[in-house]
This record gives sequence, C-alpha cells and structure tokens, in this order.
Amino acid sequence: GNVLELGANWIHGVLTNPVFEMAYKMGLVNIHKGKSRTYNVMACTDVGGFVPVPVVDEVRRHYYQLFNVACQYHTLRSPLNGLASVGEFLRRECDRWLADNWPTDGAERRRRRVVFAQLMRRETSICGVDSLDELDLAEIGSYAELPGGNVRIDDGYANIVAGIADQLPEGVVELGRAVTRIVWEGGEGEGEGVRVECGEETTYRCERVLVAVSLGYLQRHQAALFDPSLPEEKVAAMSRIGFGNVNKLFLEFAPGEMSFLDPTLHEVLMLWGADGEWTEDAGDRKPPVTADNWYKKIYSFKVVAPNVLCGWLAGRESEFMETLTEDEVLETCWALLKRFLTNPDVPRPISCKR
Repeated sequence: GNVLELGANWIHGVLTNPVFEMAYKMGLVNIHKGKSRTYNVMACTDVGGFVPVPVVDEVRRHYYQLFNVACQYHTLRSPLNGLASVGEFLRRECDRWLADNWPTDGAERRRRRVVFAQLMRRETSICGVDSLDELDLAEIGSYAELPGGNVRIDDGYANIVAGIADQLPEGVVELGRAVTRIVWEGGEGEGEGVRVECGEETTYRCERVLVAVSLGYLQRHQAALFDPSLPEEKVAAMSRIGFGNVNKLFLEFAPGEMSFLDPTLHEVLMLWGADGEWTEDAGDRKPPVTADNWYKKIYSFKVVAPNVLCGWLAGRESEFMETLTEDEVLETCWALLKRFLTNPDVPRPISCKR
C-alpha cells in the first residue's frame, strides 16, 4: 500500500543548514532528484471555469514579490502607515496592482484576485493561522528562511536521528524513561547542579540540563516539571506564543481510478469567489464556520501517489473538520472534485484519512 504520512520530511533551505549537511553526508538526500521535472497545475474555479496557467504564474510571481515586501517591514523597520497585519497589506497591494493594470476589465481583475486569494489561503496553512490578519506585519520578516531551496528526505527525519545515534558511544542515549521533575539545586559545586527525576525509579545528577520538549508540552506541564518554578516572565512569554490548527487530508481511490486527472498533472488549484470580490474575510468579518462552508479553506488537491490526493486547510475550518466523521469529509471532498473539475463521473474515493 501507499505510505501516506511520515511526519516532517522536508529540509527548508540547504545553504548553511547543518541538518542538510548531516543528511547529505549520510546519503539521505539527492539534490538532483526531480530537478528537471515540470510541475503541472490546473486552476479550477467554483463556477466551473478555468484560469490559464500563464495567468496563475503571473499572479504567483506578484504575490511572492509582495510577500517579500511585507517581510521588509521588519528588516528595514519601515513605518506601517496604519497597517497592522500581513492580510491587510496583501489585499491592499493586490487591489492597487489590479486597478493599475486592468482598470476597466473587471473579468481580468476577478480571475487574478481569486488566484491571489488562493495563495493567501495556502499561506494560512504554511503559517498555521486562521487568517493572515493574525500575522503581525511588523514581525513577519523576523522568520529567516535559509537559501538554496527545499529538499525532501524520502524516508523522513527518523533516519537522521538514527544516523546520529549510530555515531554515539553505546549507552549514551537512554529511551523509555519519562522525566517527571527537574530540580535545580543551586550552583556548580559538589552536590549541587541539577537533579533529573524519572518517577521513583531513577534520578540523574548533572551540572546542566538542556530541555528540548515541545512548546505545547511546556505550556501544559511547566508548573509541575520545574522546581523551583520558571521565572514569571518566561511563563508569560510561553503563554503568548503558539500554533494554530492545521490539518491535511488524504483521499484514496481504487487502483487505476484516478484516470479522471491527466497523468502529468501534479495539483488541482481550487479558486473560490470567481463571481465576486474578496473571499479572504478579515477576522471579525469572517462568517461562522459551518457544514456549508468549512471546505472553502481547502486550497488545492495535490497528487501524492498514483491513487491518492492530499488537501490542506487551517484555522477554524480545520477545527470544524475535526468534528466530522471521515465519511462526511470524504463525501464533501468528492463533491468538491466533481464541482471544480466539472466532471460528474469522478469516482467515489474508497477512503479518507486525516
């Protein structure tokens, strides 16, 4: 069968990236694999139309130019001129671009706007937010992306961990011991330092401890984990940061039943709002998420195996999807494919996994 999910399996940026250097030395990545492959997309609207690929590419180039400008508000400490969020900035600049270049052609403006809105929905999954209006324009540029492109580790990050472990002396790494408390006992003299307790079974004494658990675990367990408690300013800082809800879903078809797609196609882009204006509503203007609209956050279906499609969505729509059964999600996504591809004969997927 097909392996649907390996967890993290991409290295984002290869230049000056120590993770890439380790993976490359271990023979886990092939920097030449797939470089010559053309990535083919089909951009379908919710009213049964299609946007030509050259138009999609044109909008995509402009979108990334504007996103890079948004990032410069942080690096250059530019004045915000009344703008607070990345979403506000992108919508304003997109409208200016459309008005300057197609002032009398509403149809051309609309089809470019829906592609731009699709890219904004995609960005919510990348950034883990409900709306780009939640992203601070002054700080979005604080995220530094390493250059050189992205490389996939075909078998997942577990192979890097295994490769590092193989280089360590035997007995250095211990697994299966749950740390229950970390006690700081003072300075670095004899009998002082840090005590790490693993229930009532085992205690380790050391000079220093590096705690690398997830933010979510720290937020939930820091009060019981550390003795003495962490400083109030650190606890407050942890409470102010976090991640939104992001889901991916997989539609599996019976072998040979994805012939409704061109075999050279890699992704179906789903463009909502082809008959109107902006579909990316800002925070307080966003309507409640219901069974009748949650699916509009799915921005595309990507071919990930010969008989498997993958879709992403984030935010409140993603949370709502978690309340549905897999069969309800399957039926909705099946209807979406038939609608956007204008093909009532798309076969029913045999399973849906989230």
